[in-house]
Amino acid sequence: MKFDKSGILFEEVVFEAFRSELSVSIPQFNKNLLIGADLAIQTRLDNAPKHVNTISPQAPDDVRIYFGTADVTPYCLKVIQDLIDTMDQNALAAQYLTAMNSFISYADSLETAMTA
Repeated sequence: MKFDKSGILFEEVVFEAFRSELSVSIPQFNKNLLIGADLAIQTRLDNAPKHVNTISPQAPDDVRIYFGTADVTPYCLKVIQDLIDTMDQNALAAQYLTAMNSFISYADSLETAMTA
């Protein structure tokens, strides 16, 4: 009988001086069952807006992805770059502008709510 099964591992990591890496272990007996993996990395802003002090101003300097001892970062970056390059660059810029304007409006509303 064939069936699909997936497991989800979620962890939020705050990288700092003595915690500079995150390792995800896959038990040896499960490695042959691994079909694929999705990885999402969300970083903080380099500089938090002056009126939103709850956002950490810390951002990673370098993110590397390894499977065992193999550094697959260049491959991952190439895939991402190829995907972005095939997209309409004007549409991407417009979407980024819309997202940033929404974030700024949201941040402004937080300041207004806190001072009201």
